[in-house]
Amino acid sequence: MVCDLPITPYPTLKLIGVAPFLTATHENHTRMRRLFSPAFSARSLKAQEPLFQRYADLLKYKVSEVGQDGKKPIDIGELLNFTTFDVMAELTFGQNLRMLAKTEYSPWVASIVGSLKMLPLVAMINYYPLLRIILFERFQPKVIAEQRKAHCAFSEELVNRRLKVGSDKPDVWNLVLDDKSKGPGKGLTLEEMHSNSEVFMLAGSETTATLLSGAIYYLLKNPRKFDTLVEEVRGSFSSGDKMTLENLGSLKYLNACLKEALRIYPPVPIGSPRITQQGGQMILGKWIPPDTRVSVHHWSTYHSESNFTDPHSYVPERWLGTDPKYAADSFNAHQPFGYGYRNCIGQNMAMHEMRLIMATLLLTFDLELCEESKNWEDQKSFALWIKDPLMVRATPRVGEKAEE
Repeated sequence: MVCDLPITPYPTLKLIGVAPFLTATHENHTRMRRLFSPAFSARSLKAQEPLFQRYADLLKYKVSEVGQDGKKPIDIGELLNFTTFDVMAELTFGQNLRMLAKTEYSPWVASIVGSLKMLPLVAMINYYPLLRIILFERFQPKVIAEQRKAHCAFSEELVNRRLKVGSDKPDVWNLVLDDKSKGPGKGLTLEEMHSNSEVFMLAGSETTATLLSGAIYYLLKNPRKFDTLVEEVRGSFSSGDKMTLENLGSLKYLNACLKEALRIYPPVPIGSPRITQQGGQMILGKWIPPDTRVSVHHWSTYHSESNFTDPHSYVPERWLGTDPKYAADSFNAHQPFGYGYRNCIGQNMAMHEMRLIMATLLLTFDLELCEESKNWEDQKSFALWIKDPLMVRATPRVGEKAEE
C-alpha cells in the first residue's frame, strides 16, 4: 500500500514538557517541520561538511590508538556510538561532549542509551492512562524519578546555554532561531526547543551508529562483497580530503551496501505507528475502522520472500539493477526512513555521515571480524536493537597513518 493520508502517530511522546515535532499533532508537526527544514537542507549539509570530516578524522585516530594498530581487538560499535553522539551534540547544542576523544560515555548520554529498553513500555502504557498513573506516578522508584528529572534538566540546560551564548557555527539553531520572531504560533517556543533537541540527539546518533555497525558486520561476513567495496573506495580516494558530499554520493557500490544494510538490519526494526483517518479507510483491500492504530513492521517487511529474493542474505547487488534475479524485488516496500510527510527529516544528513565514516575506515584500515562476534546479528530488540560489542581488528594499511 502506498498512501499518504492525514495521519498522526500514536501516543504523543512528551520527553520534556511538550511533544516534539516527531509526534506532535498534525498542525504543530507541519509548523515545526517547516521551521526545521532549512537546518537539514542540502545547503546546510554542505556547510556542515567540515564538522563531519573532523569527527571522521578523529575516529580514524581513535581506532588506531585503541586497537594499538591492529594488535588489540576493538569494539567498533562503541566507537561509532561515541562519534555519532558527539556529532549530534555539536549540531543540536553547539557543544562537544568529547566522548570519542575520551572513549567513554558522558553520564547524560549513558542514561539515554540505558533507557532504550523502556521506549516500547512507555509507548504501550500511553494506551492506558490509569496504568500509567499507577506505574509511573505512584510506584515508580524514587531513584528512577530523580534520574529522569536530572536528565531532563541537563537537556534543558544545554539548550538554554546554547541560546544564551549564541554561535556562528552551522548548527540546527542558527537556521531556526530567526523564525522565532515571526509572530505568535509561528516560531518555536522554548519548551519545543527543549523537547526537539532530545529527539534529535537520539534519532540522529544511535540509529546512525547502529546501521554502520550492521553494515560493517555483514560486509565482514561476506568477504567478496567487502573486497568489492574496498576496491571501490580505495580506487576513488587517495586521502580523506576528497571525500566530499558529491564524491561520496557517486559511489554506487557503497550506496548499495548501505541500502542493503538498511534492509537486512534496519536500525528501527519496528513500524512507525499511525492512526487511520476519520471515516475509516481501505488498507490492502481490507476496511479498517477510524482511529485504528496501524503500522508496517520494517524488519518483517524487509525479510519477507513476498518482497525480496533471498531476504535473509546480504546482497548489495540487488540495488544496482544489474542482476535479473532481483529485478522483481519490491523496492518500494523498503522505507527505512519512513514514508510521507512524517518521514525522517535528517535522512540526507545520516546518509552522508554513514558514507563518510565507512569510506574513511575502509581507506585507512584492513578490518577483520573477531571470533567472539561471528554471530553478532543474534540480538534482541526493544524498539531499537540491543547490540552486543562488535569486536574487530583494524590494522592500518601500509603507508596509511592515522593522525589526531
